Amino acid sequence: MDPGNNRVDISNPFKRYVGPRGPLRHRCPLCPASGDGSGLLRCTACLAVRYCSREHAVAHRPQHKSACNKIKKARAKLADEETLVRQWPLQNAFQTHVGRFWDFLPTRGYLQARFTLIRDHLLIFGTLDSITEALEHGRDLLRLSNEDTLQVRNLMPALMLRLDLDQECYDFVRNWAYYGPRGTQDRPDPRLLLGDLKGANVLEEPEFLMDISSNLHFIVAIILLKMKLLVDALSIKATRKVLRNRLPLELLDHVETFVLRSPISPKLFLRKSDFDLAKIRFKLIYHIQRLGNNLWEVDDDFSMHLFYPHEALDTKTHPEFLPESQRALRYSYAAFSETEGVLPLLWDARECLLQCHSNEAIRRRRFLTSQENMPDLNDVWVFLHHAMLNATYFGPWSERPSELAIRDGREDWKPAMEVEAEKEEHKTWPCYGKHDHDHDHDHLDDDEDDEEDDNDSTLSLEEWRSRINPQDRENNKEFYDFAERLLFAGEGEGQFFY
Repeated sequence: MDPGNNRVDISNPFKRYVGPRGPLRHRCPLCPASGDGSGLLRCTACLAVRYCSREHAVAHRPQHKSACNKIKKARAKLADEETLVRQWPLQNAFQTHVGRFWDFLPTRGYLQARFTLIRDHLLIFGTLDSITEALEHGRDLLRLSNEDTLQVRNLMPALMLRLDLDQECYDFVRNWAYYGPRGTQDRPDPRLLLGDLKGANVLEEPEFLMDISSNLHFIVAIILLKMKLLVDALSIKATRKVLRNRLPLELLDHVETFVLRSPISPKLFLRKSDFDLAKIRFKLIYHIQRLGNNLWEVDDDFSMHLFYPHEALDTKTHPEFLPESQRALRYSYAAFSETEGVLPLLWDARECLLQCHSNEAIRRRRFLTSQENMPDLNDVWVFLHHAMLNATYFGPWSERPSELAIRDGREDWKPAMEVEAEKEEHKTWPCYGKHDHDHDHDHLDDDEDDEEDDNDSTLSLEEWRSRINPQDRENNKEFYDFAERLLFAGEGEGQFFY
């Protein structure tokens, strides 16, 4: 991130997809100066970057020059293609061939040049000017070519979310999911292009995205949209929790309006009772979990890329040759990054999953290989409700809802492990405290071991270490150290609960 922490360093393959926290605004890339753009100077070459002064424009020129020249060439290419279309025998093609541009060879070059400008240049700049222009180009490309052979529709939802056009994003995805091409070249409902289908209920069941053939980009966008609403609902809850007894009710209602990000949120959350807000929160969690499960069905790599994005984003491979999961991450990760509270909520859910996975493996006295030591991150959506409860808890860390759930061994931690546990029952696993020549018979004693665990539900640190094969500990020191830190942190000579 640059010194002003306002814009990404587009020379870095990864950072170009990481935007600043909060809504997009006109910002100077070298200082905190921002605003509505009226007081900032705009680069006349690329039209995508603004500066607070000429001095900062000159100072930023070495870093900006390469990207600026590339976008100028892309605009020149687009202008040349538009000239060719207008010189075509049907000179009024922009009026007479609307919706059918891809059906004619002379107009395809124009569509491709315009799409390249969006995907390879405007999207990477990530400024308010560039994202707004990209959205305008995208809308016009869909107007000119209803079939959307270039798949411009995959870019649109994330662009809308970055500009806080949340209702428009939901309507767009819903309409394309119902009427647009799903593996075919069928034309979408023309009412979509005319903007007649508006104002759909964002709290409705997401049945239109629950098919195995659903568009990956659409699922990701609706997950982000619903998480954005969930963060706003949690902000309302936290605000009331802190200020309810300190401010008059009228003033509290006014304060709540300043903690919301989505334009949809005021209608959904303001002046609602705590009970109604709780119902909305759990409905959103339910929808997100359903969409997350279908996300795994559609593409089981996206969740891993979302939590570990460097490898997927830090590549110079052209988007056309990337797997669909990496392409979806490129289009949407900046929207995740810019939406405050969403990534921390997901990271907390991931930590809950990792702790539960380690705790369950140790409880069953299993040895996990390096590959098996990492749980399937597609299960993270199951633990999102624990992260939601943690988000509005202000007490000691050890008493957080997720920590209590781990310590008490609640049943709601186990669904994510049931499939893995069922697989383990058919495998031969070496047990802790056994010698190598006994490993072949360990699986015969699993039931007896589990019965012993049920009778003795606590274990001290010394007893824990006495059951571990010294050779196993030496070969897997990092894993055992992590397990002891997790289970005995702050307990000293005390005991831990399975």
